Amino acid sequence: MSQSDDTSGSNGYVGNDAVPPRVHLYEYLMVFARYRKVFLTIVLGGSLLFAAYLVVAKQTFTATATLLPPDKSEGVSLSSLMQSSSKLDFKALSENSSAETFVRILQSRTLADSLITRFNLLKRYEIPAGDRELAIDQVLGDFSISSDRQGFIDISYNVKTGLFPSDAEQRDAAQLSAKIVNNSIELLDKMNQQKSVSRARRSREFIGKMKVIKRAELDSVQMEMLRFQQRNKAIALDKQIGASVEGLSDLQVQIQKTELLLSAAEQELNSETPQVQSLRNQLAELKAQKSRLEGGLAGGEALGIPLRGVPDLMRQLADLKLRLEVATQIYTYLEAQYNQEQIQEARELPTVSVMDYANPPIRRSAPRRTVMMFIVVAALVVFATVVIFLLEAYRKSWADLDKGKRLQLRQVMGRRSKERSTTDIS
Repeated sequence: MSQSDDTSGSNGYVGNDAVPPRVHLYEYLMVFARYRKVFLTIVLGGSLLFAAYLVVAKQTFTATATLLPPDKSEGVSLSSLMQSSSKLDFKALSENSSAETFVRILQSRTLADSLITRFNLLKRYEIPAGDRELAIDQVLGDFSISSDRQGFIDISYNVKTGLFPSDAEQRDAAQLSAKIVNNSIELLDKMNQQKSVSRARRSREFIGKMKVIKRAELDSVQMEMLRFQQRNKAIALDKQIGASVEGLSDLQVQIQKTELLLSAAEQELNSETPQVQSLRNQLAELKAQKSRLEGGLAGGEALGIPLRGVPDLMRQLADLKLRLEVATQIYTYLEAQYNQEQIQEARELPTVSVMDYANPPIRRSAPRRTVMMFIVVAALVVFATVVIFLLEAYRKSWADLDKGKRLQLRQVMGRRSKERSTTDIS
């Protein structure tokens, strides 16, 4: 049996029918015992180094405020109609659009720039004045703003300390975080007021122009109605038509009665008798009155309505009344909206409702030392276990080499080290 066969047999493998050797828990414990110093050095040393880092690391303080859902009951005004869209947005049906507007304002570069100026954040972030855009990005990155479907808005801001932070520096960072959040709410209210006032001003100016146009249209229709009444003597057309019809009916009855009397008189009396002549004159007068009444010339002031033209007059009057009513309603609506936009433009009521203002946080939000320490220790244990088993595998593979191969490997390594030293000297 050769030496290689002995080696393979010692490892528990016999040809193709080799059976893997059993590994007992005792052998694993022996590995940990053999390399316990390496294991403890990695775990304890790494833990101590990370603990030291946590002590000197920068600390983050986060202040949070909560806003109530914005009031959506603004009423129906022309400015709100001008801002509305004709497209149906299914996403907007499940979200509070006013809250989304507030979130967009809080995330705007204008608000961030105002905070930089107000708190001199360029100096705190150690950013040159020429790199103001970088400071704006830094401020926006430290903000955390979110809203839910009910419209509640949460505003948070992170402020970091320097390395080796003192108690005073930690208090300053906590207070600055709360101040920035509360000032951002104040700026949000001012910017939203300016938006509302600007929108109301534009709407008021537009309504003012439309008022002038619609007032001219109303005056034109009123003058046309006046000329129609003067031309047709239609002061109260319905009543005048009723009176004319009633008078015409009475005249027609009298004419028919007079004709009957005249017929009876002509049969009994001579046509030249005074009674017959009187009835004839009376009949002629009644017919003349009927003609005048039908022509609208009845009465001393000629205030009657020509009955022949009644359908056309009624149509013209209905058209004028419709135009006058529409012009009056439009002008009245514009007048009311104009006054409403004037009030909206002049008012300075708060537009943001705060449920919880930001207070300086008592504890830091990062780093979370306990959680981070637990994670790091677990990672170090895993890493140290891998290292010691790699060392054990290397030890076993070195021990399995025969003396000739180990001697040959040492000679090769020694020769290469001599060649490198000679090359360095030359």
